[in-house]
Amino acid sequence: MTWTLDGFPLPQSDRFIVGQYVKGDTVTSHVNITSMLNTDSGEYRCLASNKVGEATHGARVNVYGQLMVRQMADIVAVAGQSLKVKCPVGGPLG
Repeated sequence: MTWTLDGFPLPQSDRFIVGQYVKGDTVTSHVNITSMLNTDSGEYRCLASNKVGEATHGARVNVYGQLMVRQMADIVAVAGQSLKVKCPVGGPLG
């Protein structure tokens, strides 16, 4: 199981605890976050993979507070091709 926040590995912090448990043939993975900050807003996604394949699921978490935009990585694009860019933001939207 791999967890990401807005496409990047979860921040290295004692506030983020990843755990999982097995019941029968089902594995449940979870992330516990203590002392939530507005910078914890974003799309959390887990990726499960094994030799047979992979599956992913994600959900958005909004933490209300001061508006912020997360630093984005450099993007490489090809002329004439489509490009989709997500702006990872948090705070009071709308």
